[in-house]
Amino acid sequence: EILGAKLVEVGGVPVDSAIERLKPMIWRDNEMGVKSAAPIYLSVPRILHAAGLSTAKNAGTFTFEKDGKRFTKTLSPAAKLADLWSKPEGWIDAMAAAGTMPLFAREPQNRFWFTIVPESKTLYVQFNEVLDKPEETVADFFARVFKEAEEKPVERLVLDMRLNGGGNNYLNIPIITGAIRSRLNVKGKFFVIIGRETFSAAQNTVNDLEKYTNAIFVGEPTGASPNHFGDARRFTLPNSKFQVQASTLWWQDMDPRDERKWKAPDVAADMVFSDYRAGRDPAMEAILKYTPTESMAEIIAATRTTGNVADFIARYRRFRTNPLHKYAETLTTVNRVGHFLLGQKRTDDALTIFKINAEDNRGSAIVYQSLGDVYDIKGEKALALENYRKAVALDQSLAEAKLAIRRLSAELGDKNN
Repeated sequence: EILGAKLVEVGGVPVDSAIERLKPMIWRDNEMGVKSAAPIYLSVPRILHAAGLSTAKNAGTFTFEKDGKRFTKTLSPAAKLADLWSKPEGWIDAMAAAGTMPLFAREPQNRFWFTIVPESKTLYVQFNEVLDKPEETVADFFARVFKEAEEKPVERLVLDMRLNGGGNNYLNIPIITGAIRSRLNVKGKFFVIIGRETFSAAQNTVNDLEKYTNAIFVGEPTGASPNHFGDARRFTLPNSKFQVQASTLWWQDMDPRDERKWKAPDVAADMVFSDYRAGRDPAMEAILKYTPTESMAEIIAATRTTGNVADFIARYRRFRTNPLHKYAETLTTVNRVGHFLLGQKRTDDALTIFKINAEDNRGSAIVYQSLGDVYDIKGEKALALENYRKAVALDQSLAEAKLAIRRLSAELGDKNN
């Protein structure tokens, strides 16, 4: 009865609100971490009790919706928490009714494996853990992979890392060097599938693939930030005897100014439950029908050459409204275009760009600081002050904006500084 139903309430609380209550308990780098962990946390009665979602510590009450009807069930645990990170043996899977399992679901417990799909001439590699097997190392495995890529009549390499939660990032080097040398290291021939489970050492792998190869990333954003804390160690609190894990290292693979919360896919391919139940894989489908689209880097390069702001805006809008680019981070790149124009003393064009960026990113402090900069240069001090204040309200660490506020307040006789 429950299999395939939609969960709508937990303990009488709408599921979205229930997840909000769980967020303080979920260790994560970004919202993809919440999407990854929340379904597990919602199945643990003690967590539900702590979040005020259950009066009992050994059961939970859940409201489901199926075929237009709602019904409520009180459920008790049927497995240990450690057993729920993957499907327990013998449990029914909603995908089973589809008959055919997509590639990513066939061997999720296998650390790494590959197959050739003759129909699409695709070499598919599932890389689920950055750890050696007892019988084969990561290095030896990828040596076999890239040998197959060279010798077999394949035209596409797909590295599926959507389920890879990490391991030992010191094992990554043979993957990167092999990919660099591969004849399939070409835009449109090398694809990496990422998602909410891509974390820790797997994020380090993604970082290097982004920096050194021509891979196109497909799927969801990663669960980790490119620069991130890691290497969690377990210790016991002296009084309560609770066991706690805490990160011990800062991994900075990327530029120190890289503050992205995740690695976004170049091609968005989210999976919804109807896809899962039907045995569909939107990521592989997106790869097989991939056609190149203009990137933001190409759009900016064209603008630097032509200086045509109207053309930039039209191409930017086209890029941003493409569903495939739903996760693309455009704030920083568009801001750079504005500052490029400012450097050319094209203040009106820069103002146009900054206004568009502010409209599209209202929660960002940097867009208002940039607006403050251009209004200040134009001598429109009241508008400059207004935008600097908006910037500081969003981010108290903006020292230059604070200095500008004090200066402009003094010049305008405004005591609210």
